[in-house]
Amino acid sequence: MPVFDFSSTPENEKKQDPICTYTTFRSNEGSASAEKPILILDNSSEKWNHHAVGVFGNQSKRTNFEFKEEGSSAYADILQIDARFVSLIRWLGENHINVRLSGENRNDGYAVYKIRETAFGGGTKLSAEDGFLQFMMERLFLSSAPAEEEQGEDEGEDGDDRKDHAGKYPPVGEKKPGSGKIPRGISRGEKACTESLVHYDEHSVEGQLF
Repeated sequence: MPVFDFSSTPENEKKQDPICTYTTFRSNEGSASAEKPILILDNSSEKWNHHAVGVFGNQSKRTNFEFKEEGSSAYADILQIDARFVSLIRWLGENHINVRLSGENRNDGYAVYKIRETAFGGGTKLSAEDGFLQFMMERLFLSSAPAEEEQGEDEGEDGDDRKDHAGKYPPVGEKKPGSGKIPRGISRGEKACTESLVHYDEHSVEGQLF
């Protein structure tokens, strides 16, 4: 009888740690523009169109956006996100929601100031659910930036295991070398990328975001 070694997992099947590419910033703006965007995508390899369709990546793998155009795909990492929108962007990626971005190419990246939900199957036609997405985004724009919270170095894993509830997004804190600000209590941002705060449906998501 053959003996199988189940402890030996092929390299391509091993679970990989999520790659978090973004930092968060605090904002109290009541609307977004190219100068004060919702998020910024990497455009170092390609300048993206003013209107672009695609899907946000599943943040349990990598924090990016997949641009879809004429049957081909291209990827760009998320570089910065308004801290109020972290959970919403994560949910869009986890649920593979097709969206249309409006943005502008700047020196520091592709500044996204509008996100619309498009119909299933791609294309630019708006989804019937876009109205609800816009309602939720309006509520987020009306909300205040997450308050900064201090955390001692001795908190260790307790800080990593901390969960935010009722619309409290990961606060923004100290600066790490070579980057912008990162959430306090979150090692390199992985927590912000992997733990979903939103389990979405039109009846429950509002209570979880606010």
